[in-house]
Parts: sequence; structure tokens; C-alpha cells
Amino acid sequence: MTIGGTGTENGKLIAPMGLALGLDGNLYVADSGNLRVSVFTKAGQYVKKWGAAISIPYQMRFDALGHLWELDAGTGLLQVFNIYGDLLGQYGGSGVGQFVNPNGFDFDLTGGFYCADYVGNRVVKYMPCGSVFTPTPTPTSVPGAYHLRLDIGFSQTYPDQKDNLWIADQAYYSGSFGYTQGGQAVTSSVSVTETQDPALYQTYRKGSALNYRFDLETGRYQVTLKFADFISTASGQNILNLVSQGVTVIPSLDIYNQTGGAAALDRSFRVNVSSGSPLLVQLNALNGQAQLSAIEIEGLQTDLISHLLNLFSPSGPSLLP
Repeated sequence: MTIGGTGTENGKLIAPMGLALGLDGNLYVADSGNLRVSVFTKAGQYVKKWGAAISIPYQMRFDALGHLWELDAGTGLLQVFNIYGDLLGQYGGSGVGQFVNPNGFDFDLTGGFYCADYVGNRVVKYMPCGSVFTPTPTPTSVPGAYHLRLDIGFSQTYPDQKDNLWIADQAYYSGSFGYTQGGQAVTSSVSVTETQDPALYQTYRKGSALNYRFDLETGRYQVTLKFADFISTASGQNILNLVSQGVTVIPSLDIYNQTGGAAALDRSFRVNVSSGSPLLVQLNALNGQAQLSAIEIEGLQTDLISHLLNLFSPSGPSLLP
């Protein structure tokens, strides 16, 4: 398989010098000749591009929060972006503790990072950089670790109180993830209790059926769904079945009955994903409408570890206590 090809039009590349795999499953390419970052699915389908604040990108990697760090040969800066190309921070320039021409970088286990200064003939170490975003190393203790956080009904990324990055909702496209039946996206201004992140619950989707598809590697995953009921005034008005891989994992869920109105409710289950099959999350209304505020997926994609886990729980989806 070949991705790109020579050219300046969308989906083409000139002198690509670096790449990184994002937590959204897409491939981010440092397209240095076109002075931009080009984004593709792992299957090679062109998704988007962005280039604001970028001059000549040549090395990139993601941290564990989903931020893209980019060494820029044109500006001489180490720059940090979210997956939409919004600039979050910059390092470098003249002065004490700065660098002139970054040529390589890596994260350490404290949340700081090292940067090799080619012109300055030195390595500069930065400590953790504050509350706006905290660089942390990509997890390496468990091979194949996977983590995706999706903010349902929201069009931007959302950093929660623990600096976890929840990425924007989207329609499904091949090789990625998103809704195949999305109902209506809604934003509520009603305060949400039982959570430190009310904004995460205040954007949601509702409809008679809400279906999400995730094209993941073979493995064992844990899925956590986040709910808050903004539309019921009494129990029994809105009840849903949660189905995954054709199995009902949470039957007859009445959010209002369990929490009352506008209160956070999280429910988790585990599921096996086999080769060539997507992870499907389907919410079907038994009465009224189904509602969903966020989805979190985490698990192991390494075939060997997945196989060992399956020895202990081979039966497919199972609701966690």
C-alpha cells in the first residue's frame, strides 16, 4: 500500500520527513515540501490537512494526552498542537534555557521532555510545563495499549479536569470511528451533578437509535459510556437497550430512575473484537429516546495478550460490576 504520491493537491505529499499515529487511529504526516501536516486513515484515505503556525515540519510524535508535538525546521521551534491544528504551545528561541535548532526530542517519566539543540551543541531538559497541557510519555509498559475518548455531540476537543483529552464527535468513515446513526446533537446549560466535568455530559446525542462504529485492531477492550438525562421528568419515560457485537450488555437502562435528572451516570462493559470486525455500540430506545454523552474505549491490541485475556473471559461482552 502506498499513501500520498507526489503533488501539492490534497492527499499528495512532497518530501515527507516525519509521521505519527494519533489516538484517533489516523496517520499524521509531516509534509515538509508542502509546509503542512497531512492526515490519512491507516488504510491510506486522505482526511484533512492543516498548516497554521507550521513552516517546515520534520519530526512529530503524540503524547499520551493526544497532543501532537512537531519539530519545525523553518521556525526552529518545538510546537504543540491538538489534532485539529490549533497551536497549544511553543518551545525554543534565544535566551537562557532555550534552544536554537531542535533536532530531536523525547518525553521522560516525570512529564517533562528533553530536546537536542543542534546549533547550541547541548541537550535542554524541560520540567512539566503547567496546567494548560501536561506532556506525558506514550505508555510503554503494556505493548499495544489503546485509549480513545470521544465527546459525543461536541465539535471540539475537550480537556477534562485530569488533563485527559476528549476528541470531537464525528460521523463514521472507513478505517476510523464515529456515528452511523447519530440522532440529534444537543447542548444543555443545565448543571450536572455527580461529576467534576459537567461540560463533558452537557453535550449529547438523542434519538430512537444511536449507533457508533469503531474500526479497531483485534483485541480485548473495555467500553465506558457516560450518560446524563436532560429530557425526562419521571422514571419510565426514556428507556434504552445497550447492544454490542449483537449482544445486549445493558438491558432496559432507565437513566432517570437511577440518578434523577441531569446527574452523571457511567456504565462499562468488556468486549472482544475479532479480526475484520468493527466494535459496534448500539443504543436502542425501548421507550422515548436513547441518550449518550461520551464514550471511552481502552484495552490491549497485542494479539498474544488479547488471547491470554480471552482464556479467562471467552464469552464476549460482559457487564462490569
